[in-house]
Amino acid sequence: MQTQNSLAQSNPAEGYNIKVQFKPFKKQYIYFGHYFAGRVHLDDSVMLNDKSEATLKGPKKLPAGIYAIFYPNRSFMLDVVIDQQQNFSIQADLSNKKNIKFQFKNSQENTLMEQHTQFMMRQTPAMNTAQTKLMDARNIIDSTVWKHRLTLIEDSIEYFREKIIKKNPGSLLSALFIALRNLKLPESLRSPKNKADSAATKQYAVDHYWDGVNFWDPRLTFSPFFEAKFNEYFNKVLPINDDTAIKKIDWMMSYAGASDRMTEFLLTRFINGILEHEFVWGDEVFVYIFEKYVSSKSYAWLSAQDRKMITDKAYLVMGNRVGMPAPDIV
Repeated sequence: MQTQNSLAQSNPAEGYNIKVQFKPFKKQYIYFGHYFAGRVHLDDSVMLNDKSEATLKGPKKLPAGIYAIFYPNRSFMLDVVIDQQQNFSIQADLSNKKNIKFQFKNSQENTLMEQHTQFMMRQTPAMNTAQTKLMDARNIIDSTVWKHRLTLIEDSIEYFREKIIKKNPGSLLSALFIALRNLKLPESLRSPKNKADSAATKQYAVDHYWDGVNFWDPRLTFSPFFEAKFNEYFNKVLPINDDTAIKKIDWMMSYAGASDRMTEFLLTRFINGILEHEFVWGDEVFVYIFEKYVSSKSYAWLSAQDRKMITDKAYLVMGNRVGMPAPDIV
């Protein structure tokens, strides 16, 4: 039995219907798209009328995730939660850019997201100040004071999010806030005293960074938050080691196999991250991904042109790997 407060409740209506009013703009196009793999992909567009109103609508329901409403020059951008409930309205007056507030009707999840946004706008300046003061601390007393203040702010943010998670299990917002949880070290690892302690702390982060995150949940892929967490893990948390990277890739892909969209997200990020030198891995990782997840498999989202590009790159790498005999010089 579902309650009125549940964000995971079903919406039997087909399609999506989002009414918007963005004052004072008139006769101007707004655009609507979803986040995926570092970009916003366009899904719809509509022109505001003389009353600053418009309706974004379509005959089929949108895949759940975080979407953005924006103008062509990106001078305005609003994140919108799309889950089961896809028939709602948004009202805002953007005349004063320093004090813009959005009102959502018939969308509890977006109302909670807006409350979270406003809460973070109040907490962020204090957090930035505490972080700056902590970095500039010249003695143990100042360091302790600002570390304590920073902890209090972080705890208040976590408490705000955990209340939403507890009250709305299974919702997209809960899944996103679980992904945003800060890693909490055991008491024994919070003050490393030697190299062994430091190594244990780093290994704990590697092993527990994704606690609570479900790699079979496709909703996470339409989100800038998940993208940021993914980037942080492979750029800052995971050691630069090919064998370790391969183990984590296999671990993620074993769960992602239940979701075509998550599979697409992970493979796109892994391959692009290597080709664009974002991830500092050796050629062995690229060849491994190609042989296990690309060469013998077919994906609707992978075009023939992209497959050829990846294949050509893989064969080139195979013939020029470190330790391989060099080709004969003519």
